Amino acid sequence: MDGREGGSVTWELTPLGECVYHSALAPETGLVLYERLIAVRHTMVMSCFVQLVYVLQLDVAWGIYGWEEWLRLWQHMPASYR
Repeated sequence: MDGREGGSVTWELTPLGECVYHSALAPETGLVLYERLIAVRHTMVMSCFVQLVYVLQLDVAWGIYGWEEWLRLWQHMPASYR
């Protein structure tokens, strides 16, 4: 949010922007996470925080990019790991 004080522009962080700022990430990485958070806020209803962790990963774990691959991996796991 910006405001005018005496002819100069001042900037105020939003709560989401403040979280990204205080993460101390590189600016490019911070922008990527900020864009993902904005997209998630408008498109996803989360039942637990683990979904948020998955969305915010910078690198996809184990190179798995779709639910079909997760299903295939789960189906081939021994029963003791399920």
